[in-house]
Amino acid sequence: MANDIIDLDHLMFNCFSAERTERRLNQMGFKVRGFRPIPPMGGGDAGGSGGSLVVMFKGANDACANFLEFSVCDHAFAHPVMRGILKGAEGVGMAVLATDQPDILHKRWAEQKGEVEHWKFMFPGGDDDTPPIKVAIVLPHAGVFPWPINAVWQDDYSSYYNADLQDHPNTTLRMSAVTYVTLKEQFNRDVAGVSAAYGSGMREAKGAEWVEFTPGKTCMRITTTEMLHKRWPVLSEPVAVRAPCAAVISFDVRDLQVLKSTLTDNGIEWKIIDGAVCTHPGDSLNTIFEFKSVS
Repeated sequence: MANDIIDLDHLMFNCFSAERTERRLNQMGFKVRGFRPIPPMGGGDAGGSGGSLVVMFKGANDACANFLEFSVCDHAFAHPVMRGILKGAEGVGMAVLATDQPDILHKRWAEQKGEVEHWKFMFPGGDDDTPPIKVAIVLPHAGVFPWPINAVWQDDYSSYYNADLQDHPNTTLRMSAVTYVTLKEQFNRDVAGVSAAYGSGMREAKGAEWVEFTPGKTCMRITTTEMLHKRWPVLSEPVAVRAPCAAVISFDVRDLQVLKSTLTDNGIEWKIIDGAVCTHPGDSLNTIFEFKSVS
């Protein structure tokens, strides 16, 4: 199979309120790129109010970003596929991989799992004079991954390389991993699904607690609800009830003490687990944010 996956580009969250989400992210010490309308989510040319906020980090290379997207879907105007993804509880709705071969990836996924959409469009520039961007999205309808996934290519990533927006007061440097939790009886099936979606360009590591896939620098981990309870006791309860889901997002930070002070000063609950600072899912959109020092 082709090495058509570069890395994990970003995670798309389902959010109910852009204003409330931006306020909470600021309290956690993140800088946030302001709300922008997005047509597939029902904003902009689609005629509604859908769109997203972005928290940027430094990407693995020039053909990939590294960010969190916090999306609000206007269901009356959104694309049907996006309506299906951005629904239900707040939390990660989709993992978006980076590809530099969208046509090849579209063919491979279609051969594996059937109906796969291939969108090509021009993303409008922003009010900050960022230029329009050519974008290609490869979007399976049902289950190349056990969870919603797509892949993205674009001709210009410069709008995601804003050094000021990547300089966060909480000293976060990048998203390093996402841990999905699934039921024990579905674990082997879901691991096989992830392996098929990534193809040959990945490194796979099997441990006692999870299986890890790493095509670039950002890991995709799969674990069970039992292991989630074991590793993240108490904190895991709110996310475990949503299984299968993205339960934990891991970040590299420069200074854990600054991070702790930022969270404490703004009333964000946290706990140390295996040397990492972990937020309570109630403060971070039904997801544990796990911060690890790289110093």
